[in-house]
Amino acid sequence: MAHIQRLAKNRWRARYVAPDGRERSRTFERKVDAELFVASVETDKVRGAWVDPRLSKTTFGEWAASWRSTVVHLKPKTRTGYDSPLRTLVLPEFGQTPWPPSPPFASRGGSQTSLARASARRGCVRHTSSSRW
Repeated sequence: MAHIQRLAKNRWRARYVAPDGRERSRTFERKVDAELFVASVETDKVRGAWVDPRLSKTTFGEWAASWRSTVVHLKPKTRTGYDSPLRTLVLPEFGQTPWPPSPPFASRGGSQTSLARASARRGCVRHTSSSRW
């Protein structure tokens, strides 16, 4: 559970436990800002939209380069088949986009219904892809 601690006259520290189990904190000049931050973090955690602050500084282009270096089992023609559209179509459009993005329903202030629908769709995709193998 999150809590707020007074540090000095005009300094407040908001502390929370991230989904990965690590305690994190952020400081604010006003108590109300710390309270709003804690409330938004807890809401994001419940929705499943919480993003590690360190990861949110990564761009899709950086992530793609990192991913590409970890995929070593591909034949040259397959690698070219992956690299070409990535280089010509995807990176010019999304290369500077923060990664990972927040889910679309979270950015629109979606309801529990939209969350349930998105989860159901994801489950169908998982079921369909796993049933083939």
